[in-house]
Amino acid sequence: MSSREAEVIHRFYNLLKFYRELGWEYVETSQAVEGLRRAVQARIGKAAPTRHKQPLRHEFPPVRGHNIPRRRAASQGGGLPGDTQKSCRQGGIKGKIEALALSVCAGCPLFISGTVPICGKGPQDARLLVAGGVGDALFKGKAGDLLTKMLRAVRIDRRKTFITSAVRCRYDNDGPGAEDIVFQCGNFLLEEIMTVRPSYILAFGMEAACIILKDQNLLPSSVRPGDETGIKELRGRVISLKSPDCSLVVTHSPVSMLKLSNDTLKMYKREAWHDLQLLEKMYHG
Repeated sequence: MSSREAEVIHRFYNLLKFYRELGWEYVETSQAVEGLRRAVQARIGKAAPTRHKQPLRHEFPPVRGHNIPRRRAASQGGGLPGDTQKSCRQGGIKGKIEALALSVCAGCPLFISGTVPICGKGPQDARLLVAGGVGDALFKGKAGDLLTKMLRAVRIDRRKTFITSAVRCRYDNDGPGAEDIVFQCGNFLLEEIMTVRPSYILAFGMEAACIILKDQNLLPSSVRPGDETGIKELRGRVISLKSPDCSLVVTHSPVSMLKLSNDTLKMYKREAWHDLQLLEKMYHG
């Protein structure tokens, strides 16, 4: 068996695992599955085998010599946290994310194991949607504590906000194709925005801001997702969006502030506080 044939089998094995994680018992040769097959074929340059109705009740052994490491999900430990799974099932967003994953994840260079993309958490009728970057991991730990304090400072209850991430998997923001990865994965964030239809969006960091603004044709040509210096052009003001009709405020990420100290940290806090006051004024009318 050639190395390329072995990789096809390994990727198809991961695809079956992906379906199992989605809770599906059978895989049918449908248009969606064919799309995945063609994506695998395009990436390795050799036809991938077509599979007909196949029960997902048995483990498939990995191919020898091709122990490809699992990609890391943006959440700690990988996969969907239990409370996130519960909130997404109740709200119905999880199903949309799963359906979108069939086309988005298959064409992504990070797609290896088929881990279900992380779904945002919060009420579907939330007035405020908070979008973090890849390192925010739905704001757990110290970053989550800092987010709660920031929202509380402007009289916003975190439990009434929808919290999500711009990028669902960790990636090298200096690596080849990093910008394409951000915008491709950003389809998940855009789907959540169109489902929740918030009145206000608070974007932490460049990734979320660039995804949203590019979709609105409002992204300056000089601004790039991996370049944090571009936040100077985006923060400090309210940006009006058309679809959905809402207001966007961009500011520094809690994760980035936790990595700073001294004068730089003071400057970031001062600028973030100014941005949060813009949000407070709109949110409370």
